[in-house]
Amino acid sequence: MTLEWGGRTERPLAGFIGVSGYCYDPEALLSEASGVARTRPWLVTHGTEDEVLPFGVTAAQVRTLQEGGLPIDFRSYPKTHTIGPDLEDIRAGFVGMFGLPPVG
Repeated sequence: MTLEWGGRTERPLAGFIGVSGYCYDPEALLSEASGVARTRPWLVTHGTEDEVLPFGVTAAQVRTLQEGGLPIDFRSYPKTHTIGPDLEDIRAGFVGMFGLPPVG
């Protein structure tokens, strides 16, 4: 959902964070991508052992989107379809996107 909606919205959001997701059609998304999507920070995380959404599919889609101009920071973790090892990176993503002081 983050890739699909975030890639098309014109709302001036601080950034986009997606966890263990995918998009339906990366080429269509690139042709419809908003200026906001091309200029705001992105963090997309995915588990290499995801049993719901295969890692290789999402990784290939993200590469296509990156090559098409979306500034996606893609991070992978040895995890299944969960949130856990990526939580610190997600927290840091929020802090950075909102310009908050570092947690600590």
